[in-house]
Amino acid sequence: MGTWDGVSFDHIRNTLPDLFDQRGKQMETFRPPGGESFNDLYNRVFPFFETLDKTLDAPTLVVTHAGVIRVMLCRYLGMDPGKLHEIKMEYGQLFVLEKI
Repeated sequence: MGTWDGVSFDHIRNTLPDLFDQRGKQMETFRPPGGESFNDLYNRVFPFFETLDKTLDAPTLVVTHAGVIRVMLCRYLGMDPGKLHEIKMEYGQLFVLEKI
């Protein structure tokens, strides 16, 4: 989230309305100042998940934040990345991904 890290969305919406609107319209490609887009995030974490899929033979626990979970689920489920915030989750929620 760059300089937006730790700042409430209400504050961003009120102080930077144009950037906040741009983020809403370009969810997957918008980069907050000093941050990365959701596409950037996916491109950064996907190689790790791909390596896990190819090299591990046993169940493995990966602990991460909601952004990583959302971008990976969008890709795995074929969802539009612009709708990633429609994936509702609770704090500490467990997602189980299995090879098919």
